[in-house]
Amino acid sequence: MVFQKRIDRTYLAVRRQLQGMRCSSYEVGLFDRRDKQSLRGIVTYSQEQVLNAVGFLKSKNASGHDIFIRPKGSQGLLLLDDVSQMMIGRMKPHGDHPAAIIQTSPANYQVWVRVSNDPLEEQLATEVARSLARDYGADISSADWRHFGRLAGFTNQKPEHRISCGYAPYVLAEACQGKICPSASRRLALAQKSLAAIRASRQVYSPRTLSRSSKPSPKAFYTRYMSLYLKRYGEQIDKSRMDFAILRKMAQRDYTAAEMAEALREASPGLAMRKAGHEEDYITRTVRNVLDEYQSKHFFS
Repeated sequence: MVFQKRIDRTYLAVRRQLQGMRCSSYEVGLFDRRDKQSLRGIVTYSQEQVLNAVGFLKSKNASGHDIFIRPKGSQGLLLLDDVSQMMIGRMKPHGDHPAAIIQTSPANYQVWVRVSNDPLEEQLATEVARSLARDYGADISSADWRHFGRLAGFTNQKPEHRISCGYAPYVLAEACQGKICPSASRRLALAQKSLAAIRASRQVYSPRTLSRSSKPSPKAFYTRYMSLYLKRYGEQIDKSRMDFAILRKMAQRDYTAAEMAEALREASPGLAMRKAGHEEDYITRTVRNVLDEYQSKHFFS
């Protein structure tokens, strides 16, 4: 009798995603849903080492850990988080071909887009990621050069994504072409122009003076506008976009970056659960993106 070796579907899914990402090295991190504090155990791997670690990662996933991955450093590969299937369909006709499409749970997607085969300056990579996020309705606060995405072949341990029978859904690697997008040169040129404008605005921009006593506390300001947004759009509102919108208003009132970060820490609803493992990264990115956008608009107004 001839016994055929069983194919490890997790191994195949991981290999498929890595073929789409096509990086020289990766960082793999574990998030323990029981801990809910931070992404732990971040390890640098080659592609071969990631594949060799599949057995270990499966055991951690089975014990309640989510498995995340990103390129090691800025390698020209950018993540779009929380992209709809409809928007993914619009990417290719506009030259923004995905390098890898990852279904993180039913009807929820992350998309990796390659805009360079060479390392990119971090600010430039972030500006390209932000432009892509704006164009395709992705989470702008997650758009930067170093964001973690889920690794295919493992289950998504978020309780809200469990299917009716109670099982956690598998993260799936869909189309993984691994090619640089045709729009890369145009995207990079526009991002360089935008960065130049932002840097120029920082040199000439002088914020209006406003006394501390004339402003509510950061928490009070955030809470006031949060109540208005929840009343208008309901509890299902995208909380990350609400964060961004309220911080825009804070920028217009000349709140400092530290005050805006304070508002998110103290008042953003469910932040620890929504951004589990990278709350401070999320806060830093969101504040920076809001201020960059505000200063750029002020320069051109």
